[in-house]
Amino acid sequence: MKHIFFILSLMLTANVFAGDPTNTTATPPEWMKYTTPGESHKELNKMVGNWNYTSKWWMSAKAKPETSTGTSTNTWALDGRFMQQNVKGTAMGQPFSGIGFAGYDSFKKTYQSVWMDNMTTAMSMTAGNMDAKTKVLHETGTASSPMENLKDKAFRNETKFKNNNAFTFSMFSKDIATGKEFKTLEMVYTRVK
Repeated sequence: MKHIFFILSLMLTANVFAGDPTNTTATPPEWMKYTTPGESHKELNKMVGNWNYTSKWWMSAKAKPETSTGTSTNTWALDGRFMQQNVKGTAMGQPFSGIGFAGYDSFKKTYQSVWMDNMTTAMSMTAGNMDAKTKVLHETGTASSPMENLKDKAFRNETKFKNNNAFTFSMFSKDIATGKEFKTLEMVYTRVK
């Protein structure tokens, strides 16, 4: 219900500024510029398309990596405001599927992501920024880790763009035994041509 009231409120506010015939101002209100996708959204366009991936993930800093392969279909949603990712593959010998959304909050000036998959009942959410020089997207967040009995385990992600046809997603968190950071996941994406 909260969503309906928010939408109605937004529509009424927009009508006051845009639809009121007595409003003679030619310039839209300041907040409206934050409702339209901008230059920062174009960075996410590098990930749109069909991809094959190979992945490695580590249960601990000293563990040997598990490996798997899969596919990802990334499309724009909601008129170019959010990129939707649909992943299919395997994990631990089982079918794996996941859905993610990535976007750029023009008001907060930050990238945001949410991820869900069939290996957990929890959603993970991250936020961060693109390094203007290296074009690496850095995000941080917290997630449930039932195996470690942690409800809010901190982690960070890096998305590195090699070119328009390849990028790598990596996740890092701290080893519960040593407290030292290690790479927990690496996914190398190659565009399907």
